[in-house]
Amino acid sequence: MMHEAERDEMSELDTIHRLLIFPFYVTEGINQPEPMAERLACSKRQVEQYRQALERMGFLVSSPKNSPYELTELGRLYMTLDTPENSFLIGRCAR
Repeated sequence: MMHEAERDEMSELDTIHRLLIFPFYVTEGINQPEPMAERLACSKRQVEQYRQALERMGFLVSSPKNSPYELTELGRLYMTLDTPENSFLIGRCAR
């Protein structure tokens, strides 16, 4: 049986993973809440939270509700980096 601290850690890791892959899905043309929720296997509410976090960090912009997501210049730079580098970049921007 998993302890509460282990569940919390797994939840945090899941959130970080989804933040890291969200921009990749945007470049694949998944730029609406419903298809993004399906791809990330989460709720549309969670997709909104991830979108807001990525916008605050400067990786993503979006127009009014139900408009496509778009990567910023920083988001496009993130997509060109190797995995360790893009993980580092997201970590630095989250501070």
